[in-house]
Amino acid sequence: MKRSVGFISLAAALLLSTAALANTVDIYEGATKIGSLTDGSVSVTFLGYTAPTVLDNVPAPYQAITADFNPSILLSKANDYFGTTFGADNRTSGNGGSMSFDIATNYFSLTFGQQRNAFFQNLSGDVLHLTYTTVRGEGAGLSHYDTFAAAAVPGPIVGAGLPGLVIALGGLIAWRRRRMAAG
Repeated sequence: MKRSVGFISLAAALLLSTAALANTVDIYEGATKIGSLTDGSVSVTFLGYTAPTVLDNVPAPYQAITADFNPSILLSKANDYFGTTFGADNRTSGNGGSMSFDIATNYFSLTFGQQRNAFFQNLSGDVLHLTYTTVRGEGAGLSHYDTFAAAAVPGPIVGAGLPGLVIALGGLIAWRRRRMAAG
């Protein structure tokens, strides 16, 4: 009986400690916390930007600082923050409050209200399963989120690869034979 109680206590402690280690980024508008974003993992898988090209790398609680600008220039601002040259983004509407969503790209941003934006980098190399929670009475809630991905790499040139190499080598051998026969 004592052994089973001890085992249950140990299992409960492990489960609770995992939840306590969840990766959470607090989102601020100035000095006011307006919400938090978590992926529920036990290690750091994403971080928020505190300034262009500056990720919050200090120990938890991690932070992301919002910036106020017109959504029409979101892509250029994202490139400033990320140090990238993305040509397009993919926008998904939020519900104006708390919500869960998935991020499969390395970079993403959240927009609160119409013009408050926070930028993030996915460090996991995998899909993030995120939950945004609004601080009641603070901020306007999640309006939408944007994901940023590199442009698609063009496909291979037709005839390239081993078959192309064999054909090119055959042409070179035929040319050399003709040249030797003529000379």
